[in-house]
This record gives sequence, structure tokens and C-alpha cells, in this order.
Amino acid sequence: MNSIPTGYKLTGKGSSDTSDLDGSALQDDLFRTDHYHIHLDRGDDGTSILRQVCNWFVKKRLCDIACDTVK
Repeated sequence: MNSIPTGYKLTGKGSSDTSDLDGSALQDDLFRTDHYHIHLDRGDDGTSILRQVCNWFVKKRLCDIACDTVK
């Protein structure tokens, strides 16, 4: 994702809505949220979301995507 050039610039307000957040703070927050959902969040059966996605890749025969280290 980071290698795709765009003209977008992240901007926003802090949680108190009184201070501006710079783009790097917002990007860090987005990465932390993504990491949680992909690596730590679990489906109804207890399987990690990342494992579920990797299983879907295998099912669709998308074999060039490396998922063999996912638990």
C-alpha cells in the first residue's frame, strides 16, 4: 500500500477535538488498528482473521501468496 503514489494527505483532529493531528500520527493509528484486526482479532471459531484470509487464498488457489508462517 505504501508504494502506491497518491495525492492524499491525512489530516484530522485529536480526541479532544482542540488540536490538529499530523498525517504521521493518523497513519500510525491506522497501522495499529490494522495490526490488531489482522493479527489479534479472532473469528467466531477462534481462528485469527489472518489465518482465515490465508485459508481463503488457498481455497481460491492463489498459491503465490505466502501464508505458511501464519498460526
